[in-house]
Amino acid sequence: MKRRVFNLALVSVVSVIAAACDKNGVYPYGTPTDVVQSCTACAEVGVYLRSKSAGGNDLTTEMLIVESVDPTAPVAAADMKRFVFGTVERNSTTNLVYGTYELAGNGVGVAHVTATYTFNYEADIPIAGREGAQRVDDPYDLPIRIDGDPTAVELEIQGETRTLSPMYEALDRIDLESPDGATDLFQVYNLALFFSQVRIQAFGGLGMTRYVTAPSRFDGLVAGYYTVSVKAFLDPTATIEYNASQDFPGVTINGPQITKVNTSGNGPMEGVLTFEIKDPRDVNRVMFAGSVDYQDIGVRDGVGALGEYIFAVTTPTVVNTRLPVSLAANVDLTNILPVTP
Repeated sequence: MKRRVFNLALVSVVSVIAAACDKNGVYPYGTPTDVVQSCTACAEVGVYLRSKSAGGNDLTTEMLIVESVDPTAPVAAADMKRFVFGTVERNSTTNLVYGTYELAGNGVGVAHVTATYTFNYEADIPIAGREGAQRVDDPYDLPIRIDGDPTAVELEIQGETRTLSPMYEALDRIDLESPDGATDLFQVYNLALFFSQVRIQAFGGLGMTRYVTAPSRFDGLVAGYYTVSVKAFLDPTATIEYNASQDFPGVTINGPQITKVNTSGNGPMEGVLTFEIKDPRDVNRVMFAGSVDYQDIGVRDGVGALGEYIFAVTTPTVVNTRLPVSLAANVDLTNILPVTP
């Protein structure tokens, strides 16, 4: 059996492409853009989070999405439900496995993984040598155990047990009146983008030229979709357009994110993304809403390196501030998601 790779990466939310084709720029006809289908028919979808520290500067944010209001509830083999598990390390290293799961009454079960997504953090490698995002369509079964209760979910994968909390606990800790409030909210918003962009094959590498001739659509993990298109091989313009896209339940993103670079991967960004975050306990209540303007972000060597995000919050209060681009490679939610075992 092939070795499963779980140390994955995402260069940054503003990683871009260079020009010209390489071996990753041509893909076999009939290869699907993605295997994810929006979970619009799901009755209930829950998301659970955890901050994990291995000492020093080593920090990982973990995410579990299951198609159940109670993740510990049994799921029959004949009625398998959605299962997504992902990690984002401090430097934006990302891992995502996608599939379905079944669970016995004792909490022991199996995740039937359909696809594994990888993106290696390669900011120190010239853009011409970067692999970019990769997807492996090699289904396999992953033993799991889910125990505890909906407020403290105990998840065991590959012999490691962790305790995850419902997303609303982190959202409840965001205080926009505090000095770190805007940063905390941005981190939640940005976390959702990581799980979108890791699924764009060749994202951050030369293989992105495939989207010059084949603009593509990707479904959100939960709902909505986003499209990817590239204009021109030389000095290309890459556009990711979000359309009511949800990769976390209740976190909806709309709008274009545009990157314009030269053959060295240098250039500006533009576009405004709007976001709305609803209360997982009351889908009629909007907890947070606002926008992120990318017009002052500069890209160097294919990585967002200069400038600031123009961050505006409209709900529950009005906040207008600027946040450093370095946040894209410094993923840290511990202020609202304390480290747990």
